[in-house]
Amino acid sequence: MSERSPANLRPVAQPLSAHFERVVVLSLPAARDRRERLRNHLRETRLGGGEVQFIPSLPGSDCPPPRGWQGLPAWGCLRSHLAVLEQARRDGIESLLILEDDAVFSPGTAVELGPWMRRVPPGWGQIYLGGQHLQPPRPTALEGVWQARNVNRTHAYAVSGHMLPRIIRHLTCWDDYNARRLWHVDHQYGLAHERGLWSAYTPAWWFAGQVESISQIQGRPVDRRWWQHGGHALDTPFIHLAPDAVVAEDDIHSIMEQEMSMEMERDIAETLSLLRHLQWWASRALCNGALPAWRDPRLPFELVARVWPAGARRYSPGCAALPSTAIPGTAHFSPLTTNATATIL
Repeated sequence: MSERSPANLRPVAQPLSAHFERVVVLSLPAARDRRERLRNHLRETRLGGGEVQFIPSLPGSDCPPPRGWQGLPAWGCLRSHLAVLEQARRDGIESLLILEDDAVFSPGTAVELGPWMRRVPPGWGQIYLGGQHLQPPRPTALEGVWQARNVNRTHAYAVSGHMLPRIIRHLTCWDDYNARRLWHVDHQYGLAHERGLWSAYTPAWWFAGQVESISQIQGRPVDRRWWQHGGHALDTPFIHLAPDAVVAEDDIHSIMEQEMSMEMERDIAETLSLLRHLQWWASRALCNGALPAWRDPRLPFELVARVWPAGARRYSPGCAALPSTAIPGTAHFSPLTTNATATIL
């Protein structure tokens, strides 16, 4: 349920700083274009303002890593996160939100984050607004609130001030890193979730994803990712493209067109087998923050609409945007942006 104003009963948009005492963005000094993109994005989504601090990330090359450490970029990443955590501890900050400069937020976050935050149990140690579940999360009795069992990625997460000493101590436990190959700060956080060192919560649908960019850890291009949990696949409608349909430029990231494999064509008459293929398609699209789409006439629209739990919808450029409520169970997440052009026929 969205936050309401007593005067007009309309949803209230709030910046990130309304929910966290300090909001910081980690960004390498040379990544000026990435900072400019995020500043514009936060302004457009009504999440930003002067309260967001852009902090220079630390390189891994100017301070020797611990013995046995693998990868200087990952060492710089850990040092950068530790630096803002330690500064927050010194300053007595009660809640700290850390973003990386490739973060991107769903259009409704400014309205829906506040009501969701009020449902998070008091005494939380960590909150992820975006990430990747490496272990299945544990749903709670609170609507849209999951307990993390191992979340990866560090592009949008918050820590509570009372937990900072424990978090810093855990992140500097070098034996954990040395005992594992290519172990980074996000893996170390996930290990804490598995050990139950503090309570960590996530929304059922992520508020934040990652834009396509050059990975500063891997040094290679990476696609846009939202990492939505595969368990949502059955709630995700399919989009059918006519054979001659041209996907509008605004929709390129909103739908993910996929091709039939020979195995899928063979299994098309078997409902359960077809469902398995469709579920894989939908999970793959959700990872990219998109709706699954197809145009191959060998897979009839009527068949997908009948067997797939969330149904199928036809795509037509130039029509009204698909509303965020199109996906059951969520008011804040829509893979289709506000200027998308999918429609239900």
